[in-house]
Amino acid sequence: MKLEKKLIRLIKKFDLEKYESEILSLSKKTIIFIKDKKDDYSEIGNTRFGGYPDVINKFLWPKNKEGKYYTFLCQINLNELSKYESKLPKKGTLYFFYGSNLNTNAKYSSKNKVNLKKHNEIKIDEFFEEYENEPYRVISKQILTLPEKILEIFEKSKLNEVEDINFYVKYNELKDKLDRINGSYLASMLGYLPIFEYEIRDHSYSYEQKFKNEPIILYLSSDFDIGFCFNDYGILALRIKEIDLNKKKFSSVLLSGCSS
Repeated sequence: MKLEKKLIRLIKKFDLEKYESEILSLSKKTIIFIKDKKDDYSEIGNTRFGGYPDVINKFLWPKNKEGKYYTFLCQINLNELSKYESKLPKKGTLYFFYGSNLNTNAKYSSKNKVNLKKHNEIKIDEFFEEYENEPYRVISKQILTLPEKILEIFEKSKLNEVEDINFYVKYNELKDKLDRINGSYLASMLGYLPIFEYEIRDHSYSYEQKFKNEPIILYLSSDFDIGFCFNDYGILALRIKEIDLNKKKFSSVLLSGCSS
């Protein structure tokens, strides 16, 4: 409730009390990850971005059709996130990878971290990108995020032209303030994107129909220190169907690209 109270104070500050219930209903509890220090692998099973994952025996690292290994993006220790209100499992580990042609792969293991060990190192030329990422630890936090395209959502409110302009200006001022309070971050889960998203796969109609309004299971920005560079896109967004999230099924996610 603390997060909502902070947003309510901003709503009042920008004279948007008339739309308080609508704005609150659109806000999303978002888990963010702020880059901390380089990970030396001294701890097994912690949340980590880049480097190598900690896995169970017989773990299958995804490969592309040419037999090249996907890039490891991150492992998320869900026990660490259990203090936050979300639809994520309360235990286990989520792994995210991406490969050539911007394919993606997500894996979920319910195993306790005592059952994990660092994956054996792989030769650089066996990766499809042929370079290794540096491992980094992160600090997690839960915030509220709001959507960019607010007027599309408020279409049915039948605002007149003057109200429409005033609302747009005040809402953007509110959102800018909220974004400054939230600060910058490397990655997030289950929130809105802070920038413009566009489809980067061949089957855009299928994406629009099946995933457009589905939750963002992972938003991840490029990072020089880690070595993340996602071609011309800069930022990756992985979406999952709400029904799969509710069932804790993470085998089917779809990738879209973002540009600032």
